[in-house]
Amino acid sequence: MESNRSPCGALPRRSVLLERHDQTAIPFHRLSVSNLPPTDLEVSDIQTTILPVLEQDISGADAAVTAARLALESLEQERDALKNIKQNYENIISTRRRIPPEIWSVIFLYAHSLESDHKFDWPSRTIWQLSQVCQTWRDLALSLHSCWSSIVLRFSSEWQGSEMDVEILAFVLERSRQHSLDITLCNFHRIGDSPFLRRMREKVFAESHRWRTARLVDYHEVRPDLLYAPLRGRLPQLEGLDLQRAFVRMLSKARQTHSCNP
Repeated sequence: MESNRSPCGALPRRSVLLERHDQTAIPFHRLSVSNLPPTDLEVSDIQTTILPVLEQDISGADAAVTAARLALESLEQERDALKNIKQNYENIISTRRRIPPEIWSVIFLYAHSLESDHKFDWPSRTIWQLSQVCQTWRDLALSLHSCWSSIVLRFSSEWQGSEMDVEILAFVLERSRQHSLDITLCNFHRIGDSPFLRRMREKVFAESHRWRTARLVDYHEVRPDLLYAPLRGRLPQLEGLDLQRAFVRMLSKARQTHSCNP
């Protein structure tokens, strides 16, 4: 059987079906290229013979297109399945499967160290992303307790917190085990009446005996001794305290006032 395919780059040859209709159209060529009115016999011939055959052929073409699309979808699904099978075998022989967990731990810790302290937004961070890759990486990430010991909470008037936020914070504190904590609290005075944010504050304060560093940022003119009165005498491991922006301005004003007084 002769193929209907044309050489690469050329227009495809017309099918036998189209060639048949081309022959049928020859007697009507003069009408196709002009506005001349057809005769009654020509009208009758078109209506009773040509149009019904065309409708039938169009229906057949529609059915063929549908079948071709279904066949193409089936082939694409088969191809994707084969790709997945191939990927699975490539994963089996991948060298990363032979890397000891101790080496992965070093890589994870290094990736975590590249994340500059206090630059990420709660709760997105490198260790979270690594723990979502696969079960093996999740188990390893969860076992690196030191990677869960830096906690940043940025409070705002728009963020009222949620039950999920409270659960995530509890999860992070639980994963950090007994490691010392590095805490950053931003706009702490904006907690307001939100029950979720208050619970988060209580959870962080409850672990104050593990605070190694505390970074308090942008509290405007609110006195830190009032905000953090519950922490008085409960910071046995605190090695560093960083008061930024408003707190520094407050201390500067206090020094100026003191120097002006006799």
